[in-house]
Amino acid sequence: MTKTRIDVFIDSNLFLHYRRIDEIKWDDLFKADELWIVITPIVIRELESNKIHNNSKALRDRAAKAIRYLADLSKDGSQVEIIKNTSVIFITTEPTLDFNDYQLDKSLYDDYLIAHAIENREIYLEHTTQIITADLGLSLKARSNNFGVIEPPEDYKLPDVKDAAEKELLELKRELKVHKDTLPQLILSFSNGQKYYEKEMYKPRPFKKAEIKETMSEIMKSNPKMRPLKIKISDEGPFGELTKSLVEAASILTEPTAESIKTYNEQLDRFYGDYETHLSNYPDSDYTLRLMKL
Repeated sequence: MTKTRIDVFIDSNLFLHYRRIDEIKWDDLFKADELWIVITPIVIRELESNKIHNNSKALRDRAAKAIRYLADLSKDGSQVEIIKNTSVIFITTEPTLDFNDYQLDKSLYDDYLIAHAIENREIYLEHTTQIITADLGLSLKARSNNFGVIEPPEDYKLPDVKDAAEKELLELKRELKVHKDTLPQLILSFSNGQKYYEKEMYKPRPFKKAEIKETMSEIMKSNPKMRPLKIKISDEGPFGELTKSLVEAASILTEPTAESIKTYNEQLDRFYGDYETHLSNYPDSDYTLRLMKL
């Protein structure tokens, strides 16, 4: 009588959410004379990724333990019997089939696992190739490629990590509340013992016309318009003519031109106008008392 063999490809989630593979009664799940539990490179990569990047510390620890366990097993070779008639098989090569021919995507974990299973089925025609997973997406895709799918029994499931995380969060919240209750309650108050302070303020009012006129007079006095220089030089004496000529020559180099004087005075007129407008529109703040509450 020909012996039967089933090759079982397992999902990485089996290592994260279920008991260790040598603690599972495989002969209750699969009826065959010989059972191969196939570990693919993509499963190892997924476990390595979970060991480092999983948000849950518990799942990171589970991934690390699974990797250590598989590493110890692999020291005995690529085929290791863990219980009677049940062996773990390590595949070390990547699938060589054309993913597009089977409508698979190399960037997807599930598709990589299915590609391994397809190649195994094509090589070992006399054996049965199946997949064990609790993942719905992988189950649907495996069945669409004509694989039998077994879901691991709930009896082998590990405690829900989410429950443990929620307990930890509640404990941290409780500790935080205890800590907050021991802190003094700070209350801000002013010197009058109240939570507010009354301050006398002055309500602004516009400048009067006489005040604007007086202020503008001071502004014009301190900022006068530019006028041409008129220097009278006597040409009397032995050096009079020479002195006069030198002074006139120097004035040509230093005295502002009529155009620059005109430009400056025009800009000054605009300044006078803008400043007077400012005084007319902006109120003075030295009058009319009012109360403000801070």
